[in-house]
Amino acid sequence: MSTLPISIDRSDSEAEFSATTRSLMTLREQLIIDRPVNSCIRSDSVALFEFFELYAHFVYDFGGYVGALFASLSDLEAKKRIYDNLLEEMGFISSQEVRWELHHGELYRRFLESLRRTQAYRNAIDACRAHELDAQSRDISRRFYEGHQHILRAGNDAVTLAAFSSIEGWVSREYALWRELLAHAGEEMRFLDMRTIDLHCECDIEHCRVLDEILARFVASGDTNASIHAVNAGLLRGVQLSIGLFDDIGPALRPTERAS
Repeated sequence: MSTLPISIDRSDSEAEFSATTRSLMTLREQLIIDRPVNSCIRSDSVALFEFFELYAHFVYDFGGYVGALFASLSDLEAKKRIYDNLLEEMGFISSQEVRWELHHGELYRRFLESLRRTQAYRNAIDACRAHELDAQSRDISRRFYEGHQHILRAGNDAVTLAAFSSIEGWVSREYALWRELLAHAGEEMRFLDMRTIDLHCECDIEHCRVLDEILARFVASGDTNASIHAVNAGLLRGVQLSIGLFDDIGPALRPTERAS
């Protein structure tokens, strides 16, 4: 059954925003889903496997970024909401025992481990190539988060949170794409540990909604023109960084004709 597209209703919060801001909120998702690398992984399972390896350190480093984001905020209401996000990232789930395996980075690592055990993966990626991909993934993640750390250091909550929303804005659609592709990648893919993908197909819709509510509050209070400018600037900078993340991954994929 197709999982695309996911319908996300953000009408209540978006009603508070200008047409420019609403356009940027649409672009934060669509410009990522339409990146050339996503077209590549749709048609090439080897590229899909390599994409997962190259994306890994973005996931592993995300919790540290959210922690730094939380520490940087001065707005207490926003800080409270990001605290909830951070707890989820660390694997704290209400009514469940806290376990390391629920940490979002660990969930992704376990997904990769299960993928690496498949014959399709082993036929495509040997140990030497896996090592190369891991080194490239570290560099890709470092460049991405250096950009966001620069935004954090500027100390403007509206800019910072808008930039953060530009990540949460595309995650659920991206992970839904992966789920769709893996469902058609062979019978052995049904044995993958899909918890990280299933989780992010759902939870980041709510994360994005909460962030949009915070941004709407910023726009509705204080100097509206200044707040709108800050939100738009943060969205634009965040979208640029997310585009850079995916456009960094694309060239690192091994061309199909050389994969054998």
